[in-house]
Amino acid sequence: SPPPAREKGTVLTVRGVSAHHGTGRSRRMVLADLDLDLHPGTLTAVVGPSGCGKTTLIRVLAGLHEPTRGTLTLDSTPLAGLYRRRTRDQRRRIQLVPQNPLGALNPAHTIGATLTRPLKLHFDLPTDQCDTRVAELLTAVGLPPDYAHRRPHELSGGQRQRVSIARALAADPDVLLCDEVTSALDSTTAVGIMNLLASLRAERGLAVVLVTHDHNLIAGHTDDIIDLAASDDQAPAAGRKARLIPS
Repeated sequence: SPPPAREKGTVLTVRGVSAHHGTGRSRRMVLADLDLDLHPGTLTAVVGPSGCGKTTLIRVLAGLHEPTRGTLTLDSTPLAGLYRRRTRDQRRRIQLVPQNPLGALNPAHTIGATLTRPLKLHFDLPTDQCDTRVAELLTAVGLPPDYAHRRPHELSGGQRQRVSIARALAADPDVLLCDEVTSALDSTTAVGIMNLLASLRAERGLAVVLVTHDHNLIAGHTDDIIDLAASDDQAPAAGRKARLIPS
């Protein structure tokens, strides 16, 4: 059974965050003074033109790209900008679902082995309990439990993306970061992934951040939409500011 839904509040707070790419003379700002509040059970979509910093924002939240200024707070606790400086529990509570599941899933490992690893890493579960949890996780993402014996190449793109989501859920996170998770899928499969995220938010109280180019896909699913539009002077060096637009 899924864990109980989290209580309402702000789980992740971002204040005045800026981020750059490159060094020296090639250094350029891609995010400028960004503010963001993530609440349990909500979906925040991040949209904007290519190269505007959507994936950079996801990487900043995940601790994979250190911001040049600003603060991140998980509940009431400061959150380090880099993953390696975060506590083990903070790492567990923020999980990333990458764009390309085939590239992120080890082709030599069964799906069961892939899902067992985070269960042992975060909770040190014995093998018999891991087997039970793997079956529960696969069921939670709409896959048969016997898929635990399959390998990534034996699954469709949509099924692999569901496995990638299940792997993130294995950590029992509070925040789920989804980077273009529907971009490589056909429209019907993409809608299925959006419906899955909706049910997981409702059942588990997850705060979901979704990077997407598809405005039609997110219609009716979002609580907030962050538009990383160009700054007022349109100069790339000035970075991008987040603009909250009605969902």
